[in-house]
Amino acid sequence: MVELLKFHYLPGTFSPSPGVGQEENYSAENGVLYGTTIVYISPAGHIGTLLIKYFWDGKMYRAKSIQFEEAEPFKE
Repeated sequence: MVELLKFHYLPGTFSPSPGVGQEENYSAENGVLYGTTIVYISPAGHIGTLLIKYFWDGKMYRAKSIQFEEAEPFKE
């Protein structure tokens, strides 16, 4: 659970249902594929990042673990 009010987005300008995938990054370290993607609550507002560790199942990469890292709220 993330307390959305601490991000100071104006009421009615964000959705309580987050979305992902507008920005994705990948890197390989020691033969392991990692990915990150931003968690959005509006077109311009984000609340954190998903950190994904993948594994190769013989046909395709699949997520092995997913961790949510909450963003620092904007300070006025």
